[in-house]
Parts: sequence; C-alpha cells; structure tokens
Amino acid sequence: MLPAQREEYMSQLHQHKDANTPVATTPRNEMPPPGKEFICDSCVNESLISERNARSAAQQEADRRIAQATAAQAKAEAAAESERMRAQRLSEMNERQEYHRQAVAREEAAKAAAREQQTREAKEMSAREAKHRAALEEARRRQEEYKRQAAQDYADSIACRVKKAEPETYNTTPMIHWTDARGTPAEEKAAYRDSLRRQMEEKMRHADAEKDMDRRIVAENQEKAEKARQAAISARAAMDREAAEMRKEWTRSIESKREAAQRRAIEARRAEEEANARAAAEQARRDEAARRARENERTSLNNTLDDQIRQREARIRDEKELERMISTPKPTHHHHSHTGQCGVCGKEQPAESMTTVPKTSPLLRRPPTY
Repeated sequence: MLPAQREEYMSQLHQHKDANTPVATTPRNEMPPPGKEFICDSCVNESLISERNARSAAQQEADRRIAQATAAQAKAEAAAESERMRAQRLSEMNERQEYHRQAVAREEAAKAAAREQQTREAKEMSAREAKHRAALEEARRRQEEYKRQAAQDYADSIACRVKKAEPETYNTTPMIHWTDARGTPAEEKAAYRDSLRRQMEEKMRHADAEKDMDRRIVAENQEKAEKARQAAISARAAMDREAAEMRKEWTRSIESKREAAQRRAIEARRAEEEANARAAAEQARRDEAARRARENERTSLNNTLDDQIRQREARIRDEKELERMISTPKPTHHHHSHTGQCGVCGKEQPAESMTTVPKTSPLLRRPPTY
C-alpha cells in the first residue's frame, strides 16, 4: 500500500472513531458516488491479511536473496583472495627458484672459472717445472760431457805419451852392439850418450808439457762443471722463487676470489632480504586494502540491512495501526437499514459492514501475488 493511499484509508477509518457521528450509508440499490466504491469489512480484513502475508513472504524472499547474495559475495571474495594468495605464493616460489637458479649458475660459473684458473696455473707451473728439469738435465748432461771429455782427453794424452815413448823405450830396430868385432871409438860413444841424454830431456819436457796441458784441461773442465753447477743452482733458485711467487699470487687470487664470492653472497642475501621485506610490505598493504574493502562492504551491507529493518519496522507499525483501527467496533445506532454491493466480492451486504473507498484504493484489488 502506498503512503498516500494508506493515509487516505486511515483518514476514512478515523471517521468511525467517534461513536456520536452517524455512519455514511447509501440507500438500497443506489450506486456509490463517482470515483468511489463500496467494500465490506471482511474483504478489507482479507485484503490486509493477504497483503501482509504477501509482504512477509516477499520480505523473507528478499532476505533469503540478500543472504544468498551476501554468501555468494563472501564466497567470491574468499575465492578471489585464495586465488590471489595462491598466485602470490606461486610468484614468490618462482622468484625464489629463479634466484636460486641464478645463484647456482653464478656459483657454478665461479667454480668453473676457478677450475680453469687452477688448471691454467697448474699447466704453467708444470711447464716451468718441465723447463727447469730440462735445464737441470742439460746442465747434468753438460757436466757429464765435460767429465767424459776430460777423462777422454786425459786418457788420450796418456796414450799419446805412452805411444811416443814406445818407439824410443822399446825400440825393436837393430842397435849397435858395443861388442861387435869392429869396435867403436870413444868419441862416438860419448856422442851417442849425449844424443840419448838430449832425447830423454826432450821427452821429459814433452811429458811435463803434456802434464801441464792435462792439468789445464782438467782445471778448465772442473771450472766449466762448477759454472754449470752454479748456473743450475741459480736456475733452480730462480725457478723456486718464481714458483713461490706464483704460489703467493695464486693464494692471493684465491683469497680475492673467495672474498668476492663472500661479498656477492652477502649482497645476494641482503637483496633477498630486501625483496622479502618489500614483498611483506606489499602483502601487508594489500591485506590492509582488502580489510578496508571488506570493512566498507560490511558497513554498507549493515547500513542496507539497517535501512531494511527500519522500513520493515515502519511497515509493521503501520499494519498494527491499521489492524487496531479495523478491530475498533463501529457504531450500531443506525436509524435506517440500507445495503450496498462490495466492489471486491460483489455481495450485497448491510451498510454497517460497508466502507466507501476510492476506486484507486489498493483494497479493491484482489490479494496480491508475488
């Protein structure tokens, strides 16, 4: 029932509150005034009851639909939140996996570079050691060659000296026998002795010269061997110094690489912590935004429900007022009896049970259906 119609109907009902005021009746078989219609109290009560029941059913249906919509919205929000959380967890997991993969790749690359550096340094050290061993071997070979050459020279000198002495010492040629029949003058013997003496002196000088030469050769060979040994010692010392420098450089390189790897790991951990902090802050911001949205939605829904409750209470008050008015007994001091036809059921009833209402009144309608 519209507010204007309700007020009009209530104004019509207020006419019956005063018992001293006679009820408007119509003569028998008279038509109602223009724009008016008769309605009996039973139809009014039935119409009001039907309308109330229909409104109650419509309100229950509306409440059920609101509850369903609220539940569906809450379920959709929960599903959306669950999907968002799942997507966020999946994204975070993918980010962690990608970061772990990159970290593993960087670590593998660093290990490969370190292995290559170690292999290269080992090859260089092996090459230097091989070169050093070759130098030592060459020095030993030269020393052995010098010793062998010195021994050969000495043996050759000894053999030459023996060979030179053999023809004179072990002469197999016929010699003059002093006991021959002819005899030899003393002068020839003296000359021969002088010649032998001169030959022996010459041999001794040659032997001394060869000895001096042998000594010089041995000294030269010893000097060369000593120089070769000193050169080998110097080369070995230089190789040792170079190897020590290489080890120091390798150690420094390893330390620097280890420090760089530690710095990278620290920076990676710091970056991961910052990323986690940013993700947590973003998650907190999204949670706060979602909470505020839910709070606003809840507030709006509560306001809507409060409005509906207030409207329902107002309708209930109005219906109670109408029922109270309808249940009020009408006066019975009619001075003449007339009947009229009800505009709803069409029955002829006494005027005491009839009421004149506008044709636009919702009471003239059949019980509404919702």
